[in-house]
Amino acid sequence: MLLEAYSLLVVIELALKDYIYEHKSPKTWADKHNIGELICKLNGILPKNVVSLSTHWEQLAGKLGQIQCTDMYGQPKGIKSYPELRYLRFDCDFGTQHKECKHLKNIIGIANDIIKELKLNKVNI
Repeated sequence: MLLEAYSLLVVIELALKDYIYEHKSPKTWADKHNIGELICKLNGILPKNVVSLSTHWEQLAGKLGQIQCTDMYGQPKGIKSYPELRYLRFDCDFGTQHKECKHLKNIIGIANDIIKELKLNKVNI
């Protein structure tokens, strides 16, 4: 489940960067892994409105923030950017109950919704 969620988010980031690079800005590849920021850059270049993409991203960012990962000192912290999923800790790793598997399922669902929206807008994925 973790691999699937992470892979979908990588696919979304790369598709967004390719599309924006092609249609707007060759500097897009210098951007960090901020999918929300990339979605904002789609305004005015996508054939359809990006409001639903922004809504999906807000949902996704909320779910990411609920997941616990490990900081560089081995302490729990919430995820702010999807690459931090690599440091995911699972239920009871910190002595408390977290719902990482449930959140990962939600992330996969929302990521698939974003991919559907991008495909409707002719973004190559």
